[in-house]
Amino acid sequence: MLSTAELLAQAQTQNPPAQTNPTGATQTQSQAQTNQAIPIPDLRPLNLTPDQVDKIKVIWADTKDQRQSVNLRVRQAQRSLAEAIESSTPNETEIEQHSRELADARADAARLRSLTEARILHEVLTPEQRVRLREMRQRAQADQRARNQQGLPRNPPGRQNGLPRTNAPQTLKPNQRKAVKQQQKR
Repeated sequence: MLSTAELLAQAQTQNPPAQTNPTGATQTQSQAQTNQAIPIPDLRPLNLTPDQVDKIKVIWADTKDQRQSVNLRVRQAQRSLAEAIESSTPNETEIEQHSRELADARADAARLRSLTEARILHEVLTPEQRVRLREMRQRAQADQRARNQQGLPRNPPGRQNGLPRTNAPQTLKPNQRKAVKQQQKR
């Protein structure tokens, strides 16, 4: 699940401009985001003011270079670890080193997300909005637990951490994916 900072940054406007997709159909930015692998919750219940949106944009812009750098480090560390594991002659010391590098990069990413989120929560949102956001998160977590109990996949099908999935449960059929997307839009 995305952090509050990412969610709020993606909710940059109350009424996002329309976009045209490859088929020529027009859709709003929020509808396009719904079609992504990770669903973005509807943040309209927070009733962000234009001033709040502008402040979030500034915070997001302030951390852009750091986010890009740390995300690149995570991807490179994942690649290095995958290569070490898949090597024809695996070296345990090298695998441990790359594992530590990946853990450090992920820790830096988590630290940056947390600091950005704290800035948004305490510099931008009102106490009521923070309470409402906490409630939204709790509902999303409860929904995720319910999906887990139903055996639905947590992550989209395909590669994970640079490695192909093996012995993965059967993925959703196209009509099932469509039904899930329609439910998420409600």
